[in-house]
Amino acid sequence: APLRHPLAAALAARIGALTDVFVNHGRLGTLSAERLDRLLAFVNRDEAAFDLLVRAHAEHMRAALNTIPDLTGGPALQKGDFDGDGTLTGAERDHLLNRHFANRIVEEARLFGHLLETRAQALVADGQEAKRTDESLRTMVRDSLGLLPL
Repeated sequence: APLRHPLAAALAARIGALTDVFVNHGRLGTLSAERLDRLLAFVNRDEAAFDLLVRAHAEHMRAALNTIPDLTGGPALQKGDFDGDGTLTGAERDHLLNRHFANRIVEEARLFGHLLETRAQALVADGQEAKRTDESLRTMVRDSLGLLPL
């Protein structure tokens, strides 16, 4: 379908808003998360469209993860120094990691899960065996993780 790639480009341009829909159970314009999943299932039948969305989301994730505060001092010290001794204890650092880093990764990964699942459903709908679909998705995840600074 010739609409898939232009729709993917439009969604990629609003990838931050798309992420927010799935994190906050919101809407993108008039579209609910359920309707967006249907749209993603349609769009992700096209491999180039899927790749465009994954790359856009990887860039969005990279930017989002770069907003996590430096946990060695500065603002993190002000936010996390609960006992007021001027240093971050192990427990205080762990709390900051869980609050800022782990939560942000979970939020960003939610859309990634929707992208992968709708692509898997599209592959199965196109007649690909479930086992081959799983192998394809493993490759896609491995390639996509290469886009992130881990």
